[in-house]
Amino acid sequence: AAEGKMMKTTRSQLAKDWMAEHNITYRALGAQIGVSISGARELIVRATIPTERHAQLVELGFPPEILPDPVDLPPGPKPKVPHFPGLAEA
Repeated sequence: AAEGKMMKTTRSQLAKDWMAEHNITYRALGAQIGVSISGARELIVRATIPTERHAQLVELGFPPEILPDPVDLPPGPKPKVPHFPGLAEA
């Protein structure tokens, strides 16, 4: 636990600490905005979240600086980038 204090506090840890200070659980957050408990957790720990969800969290009083970046990503699988070994730079 002692070495944990030396590490840089992550944004998601700041968000979790903020939630704890305000007695906000993932269950309560999910119920408030209409998502599952795991869905609520994802909104805190992911690198990005949909802009609509970000706005909901800010409206509930979450400081924007502790939230993931608001980005609307297209749904579905991410396109794979072809790798041609013969074209790889030596």
